[in-house]
Amino acid sequence: MSLANVVLFPAKNSLLDQKTLPKADALMEEFQAVRPDLQGWLYLSECPPGKSGENRRAKSNLRLETLRSIKLLKSFTTSRNAYMDSYEYGAGVVEADDRKAAAEFHHLAQEVHDHVLA
Repeated sequence: MSLANVVLFPAKNSLLDQKTLPKADALMEEFQAVRPDLQGWLYLSECPPGKSGENRRAKSNLRLETLRSIKLLKSFTTSRNAYMDSYEYGAGVVEADDRKAAAEFHHLAQEVHDHVLA
């Protein structure tokens, strides 16, 4: 972590991530004690497509309000075949035929660039 300025955490609405996020938050606190400028950001991953209510429920299930050193990005990715398909062909999702998946990724990259790295 001594070379990183930003740590991105993907998280989905799962029991595993519910248990892991508090540990990741505690680690970020330890790292930030040494590097106060280190930023921790989380984005929701594999959200159900077209269900904003599900995304809100994921936020509450993951208990994001308890995180002290990791902030939530507005961008999220949905569960799409394009992510696995592009990996299978050795390509990025922006190279796939799924415009929605590519747009999600571009939106996430733009938010990281504009609000996190600025």
